Amino acid sequence: MAGSAAWYRQHQINAGHQAFLSKDYATTYVDLHPFDGWYSPQAETDLGDLYIAGNGVPQDYSKALMLFQKAATADYARGEANLGLIYNRGEGVPIDHAKAVYWLQRAANHGIPIAEWAVGTFYDSGNGLPHDGAQADIWYQKAADQGYADAQANLGANYLSGNGVQRDYTKAFALLQKASDQGLPNAQYALGMMYANGWGVAQDNDQALSFFKEAAAQGDDDAQAQLGYLYFAGQSVPQDYAQANKYFKEASDQGNAEAEYNLGVDYLNAQGFTEDDAKAAALFQKAAEQNYASAQDALGQLYDNGKGVPKSVVLSYMYFNLAVAQSNAGSKDKRDKVSTVMTPEQIADAQTLSSKWMSGTPLPTSVSYEDWAPDFVFNSSTTPDVYVATRIWFSREFTAGGQKQYAVFLVTKGDSGHAASANISVVTFNEIVKPTNFNFGQNAQLNFTQSGSYGDVDPPKNPSAPYTSPDRIATKEYNLGNDRFAVLVPNSYFGMGEGLKGQEIYMFSGGVNGQWADIGGLTTGDDTTGNCMPGQPDPEGYPCYAWTGTVEMVPATNGGWPEFIVRRHGTVLDASNRVIQAGDQVYRYDGKKYSTPQ
Repeated sequence: MAGSAAWYRQHQINAGHQAFLSKDYATTYVDLHPFDGWYSPQAETDLGDLYIAGNGVPQDYSKALMLFQKAATADYARGEANLGLIYNRGEGVPIDHAKAVYWLQRAANHGIPIAEWAVGTFYDSGNGLPHDGAQADIWYQKAADQGYADAQANLGANYLSGNGVQRDYTKAFALLQKASDQGLPNAQYALGMMYANGWGVAQDNDQALSFFKEAAAQGDDDAQAQLGYLYFAGQSVPQDYAQANKYFKEASDQGNAEAEYNLGVDYLNAQGFTEDDAKAAALFQKAAEQNYASAQDALGQLYDNGKGVPKSVVLSYMYFNLAVAQSNAGSKDKRDKVSTVMTPEQIADAQTLSSKWMSGTPLPTSVSYEDWAPDFVFNSSTTPDVYVATRIWFSREFTAGGQKQYAVFLVTKGDSGHAASANISVVTFNEIVKPTNFNFGQNAQLNFTQSGSYGDVDPPKNPSAPYTSPDRIATKEYNLGNDRFAVLVPNSYFGMGEGLKGQEIYMFSGGVNGQWADIGGLTTGDDTTGNCMPGQPDPEGYPCYAWTGTVEMVPATNGGWPEFIVRRHGTVLDASNRVIQAGDQVYRYDGKKYSTPQ
């Protein structure tokens, strides 16, 4: 009886496997799911394939992973291959190249063609294994000999380019033809290129066009980009910008850098489209981020001329510099021409931007001088001794009158080592010439938050050293419209035994020639001197409480003039930690005066 049960179980497993090979997935599941949990690596792998693809069952990566793990640990080669592929693709698990290589190498050693091909790709790309073109081609050959189309296509492409093997057009054509016969679009595209260029075959534009169309119809982006070019140039087909842009768009939507660039050129030159410089710039940006030199050169020209993007000589130089690094024709002369209207600081910024960029990462679309503006403040002064005892508080970019401006807030140390005053310098940049508007003035006589940065808490370790370390404190900023800005920053006053902490409000108005002004403050704490009784103000009238909470600035409107409300959230406690006041306090600046509404 036991023998009959074993026979029936194996019969069902074999029947399920035959159904799987015939792509009858419903029957596969019916035949095999009763044996889920039984020891049968073949059944486990077949069921795992159903779950990974969602064929005949709901897709379930976790279930597939469990089944493949059971089969792989039983040394079942297909289970090993599928488990490796899960880790390589990150299907239901984080991508893990080490585990992928381990399991796929085991499966490849058992002769599984997809695993042999995968190991070849690891060597070919250097991803998971050291780059080794010769090793890649050895593994591709093993899989290709078993008729695996992807391996035939990859090995054929390597014979075509001479990657890891000596270039051999005859072998390339034979392998690519086999892969093409199995419907592989990248092989069809490669055959099209061979016919178009006469590589190892008689040049035949009609054959090339046929292969390109066949591959493009299956979504091959290289073939779509090539067809776009043929229609654009009128080669082998009548010139047709609409058709060209259709194919460029299909390839561009898949991230093909050449197509993104060509589509951008057509938007820029109104070829098949209404001219749209901004769309052209956006497409060039995508291609440039893939290190496509022609797109980088094109962006350099757009930023130089302010066409489709804000004019920026820094970004223009940066893009030309990236193209020069790839020996793109003409880019060096364009870069050198732009440099003639740049300051040394701007050139240094552009060179830094290009040297730090890594292919595949976003490229900047604007340049901020927040970090450089304070250096200009110090370096441009005719009386640098004024700044010997000065610390940068913070630097912020804003736009007024259509121009970028940079407000550099400075704190000057007094004779006693205290932070004696807040000095605001406003520096104007127009991105073409050196900053032209430098104003230094003691706009407010205030002491500022100690917060481990300056003043009483953190005097310079060397009293004779310049007090210029940068400080990037957090500030709350609001654009109130009409070239008006408000900045809410922490402040404090320490002296005569008293201590106040709070927020100070700075207001900018007046466009390009506007001024910053201190319009008032908001107290949020805390007398630490013990001069007052719990719950009572001290004899000098200073508040005697501790406050915990947050402060926010809320833009509002009143009679068309942009005002704002500073609102304090939190709890006010006396010295005995009793609540003496709670809730919000509203402070309002109405454009004429700063007041607390009653």
